[in-house]
Amino acid sequence: MTDADWILTKNEIMRKVKRLFETLQNRQREWIMHHSNQLPGPAISIPPKISRGENYRGLPYMMLDHPRVFEKEHILALRTLFWWGNFFSITLHLSGRYKKDFGEQVLQNARDRDNDPLFACIHDEQWEHHFEPGNYRRCRDLDSGDVEHIRSRHFMKLARKMPLTDWDRASEKLFGDFVELLGLIQLPSR
Repeated sequence: MTDADWILTKNEIMRKVKRLFETLQNRQREWIMHHSNQLPGPAISIPPKISRGENYRGLPYMMLDHPRVFEKEHILALRTLFWWGNFFSITLHLSGRYKKDFGEQVLQNARDRDNDPLFACIHDEQWEHHFEPGNYRRCRDLDSGDVEHIRSRHFMKLARKMPLTDWDRASEKLFGDFVELLGLIQLPSR
C-alpha cells in the first residue's frame, strides 16, 4: 500500500491493451466493410465498443466487442478479452434468432476442424469467460452429449485463447482469429 509503482505499471499495461484493441477494432471495421454480405445487417451497423473492468474473478480485464448485437433475447457478438494474469481470448457468442439461424452451421464448421484449438462452451452460464474444465472443451473433444447440450441451450459460444506471453504477435493472432470465427457464419447467397 505504500508502493505506488505497481499500480502505475498496471495502468500503463491497461493503456497498452487499449491501444492494441483500438488498432484491432479499426482492422475489424475495415474487414467487416469489405465483407458486409457475410453478416446480418445489425452486426454491421453497430460500432465497436471497448470496455474495462476491475473484477472478473477478482482481476482487471478489458474487452472489445465487435460486431456486437446485444438485444434482450438475441446476441451476435465477437468479444476479444484481455484478462489480467490469464490470457487473451476471442469468443463468438450467439443466442436467440442468431443461434437459430447460424448455430447448427457454426457448430458443424467448428467440429470439422480436427487440429484447431477452438473451444466450445459447455457451461449453462453464458457470461463466464474462463477456460477451466466445465466451462469450455476443445471442439475436437466434444462427445455426442456435449453436442446435444449445446444444441438444446438458448446460446452458443466458441472461443480461442492466447497466452499473454504472446504479446508481440497479439495483434496479428487476434485479427486472424476474428476473421476465422466470423468465417464460421455464412449467410445464404443474396
